[in-house]
Amino acid sequence: MRILGYQRADGRMGIRNHVAVIYTVECAKVVAQKIAIQFPGTQVFGRRTGCDWSGPIFDKLVALGCHPNVGAVVVVGLGCEYIEAPKVAAQIAESGKPVEAIVITQAGGTLKSVDYGARVVSNMLEEVDCTPRAPMKESDLVVAVDCAGSDATSGLASNPAVGVAADLLVQAGGTVTEQYFGIPSLVNAQKKGSAIGFENHISLPYILKLSFDTVNTHSNAFLLTLPFRFETT
Repeated sequence: MRILGYQRADGRMGIRNHVAVIYTVECAKVVAQKIAIQFPGTQVFGRRTGCDWSGPIFDKLVALGCHPNVGAVVVVGLGCEYIEAPKVAAQIAESGKPVEAIVITQAGGTLKSVDYGARVVSNMLEEVDCTPRAPMKESDLVVAVDCAGSDATSGLASNPAVGVAADLLVQAGGTVTEQYFGIPSLVNAQKKGSAIGFENHISLPYILKLSFDTVNTHSNAFLLTLPFRFETT
């Protein structure tokens, strides 16, 4: 199977090539959304609540911007929050991708920020279109699996199908991060009786214990956002 990915400056490979608009505080959310909505496919991430300092949230925003599926980033802040947009942008810039910070109070308000942000995203889209493609192997893929909402057929069809696909990917050398709330005994039983390399199956409960930003930072096949902390638009 031939897969073409996107080669990033930091050496990582992405399977997608998004421009992301990241807001550092809820007060900047509307501006971020109004910028992104003008460009279908642009991703919006941000902090839902609060303007106080939080190291884990700062790191999470940076991890989202550095994600290999993101080719360029606009960081939007209001200007009075403790997680400052320019500082988030500076950390993301270390990955080598194009990034720009917009501070609403410095840009002249909402309308001017949206107008400026739209021009920045437009230029970034042209730039990411020139990102070199490079061949990827199955072993380069890191796929995040999440249950978005079960119904009566999930356990009969979709969940087993996803499980088989995950096994095939791991057998090929890839990595799967998975949610298995409620079925640890079944998964452990399968591990004991299987030749599959389960060291490449990472279960979501353990991800949460190990690192706040492991899921988004390590998965290059899907952008998986923890719903109780962040949102995707």
